[in-house]
Amino acid sequence: MLSSAPWWYLPFEHLNPEPAAMADIGSASSSFPIKEIQSPASPVVKHCVRLRTQAKYRQENSRVLVLGKEIINELLDKRPGRSSHCITKLFAVETEDLGSWGSFCNNMYKVSLPAMQKLTGLQSVPGSQIAAELTMPPDSQLELWPRAHLTHLLVLDGVQDPGNLGSLLRTALALGWQAFFILPGCCDIYNEKAVSASKGACFKLPSVHGTWKDLEAICNQHKLVKLAADSNADSQVLTDGASRLGIARAAQHAAALLEVLHSTAIFGF
Repeated sequence: MLSSAPWWYLPFEHLNPEPAAMADIGSASSSFPIKEIQSPASPVVKHCVRLRTQAKYRQENSRVLVLGKEIINELLDKRPGRSSHCITKLFAVETEDLGSWGSFCNNMYKVSLPAMQKLTGLQSVPGSQIAAELTMPPDSQLELWPRAHLTHLLVLDGVQDPGNLGSLLRTALALGWQAFFILPGCCDIYNEKAVSASKGACFKLPSVHGTWKDLEAICNQHKLVKLAADSNADSQVLTDGASRLGIARAAQHAAALLEVLHSTAIFGF
């Protein structure tokens, strides 16, 4: 039986009843040896480069590469048994102390500066630079959520700029929206620039990929009012489209147009 608590307090398995694709990392042992990578030609480095640059490879491996201590720290609830994000590999430059991360990952690598430059794609790598390979979160089953737990859903249609997409997700999280829906034509939400711009929001907000028909079913089930942001709307009536085509699609699906002062690149129901 699902808890009556707000969705953000629900255990991860309650939001995603399918077999968990993300393991509990809070109980990982810190006794595992730290491996070393010296060469930029290392197979592990090549694997990470492909994760960083190729959407298809990310999907095939169900893994995402995340750069930066700040984002990685934010993704971890550093209380034993509380984190829902599984770090499968952790990389740090040679001067970085990996000891404090032992309880969150048992597959840690001390990486030479040239290898870290290759892995991250950065020419200038600070001594504190870290990178992590994470398990890709599965799509949430919003149709199984109690109605009271889904009141604000951000819908993205044709958003192809990863920086814009990431900014929209970060804003939705800050505003307390509960999930986001990805329609066809959007860039990969785990694109390197999208992850960076979202400050990790793409991992924190439950997501669903689907069609307009799938979206319609969710909106009907949860009694969501569809709104489309439009800088040229005549009426006083938020979905954001990357173009007028996006607004036209929203209008076709009975989204009311809300006049805004500027044009952005989202659909937000």
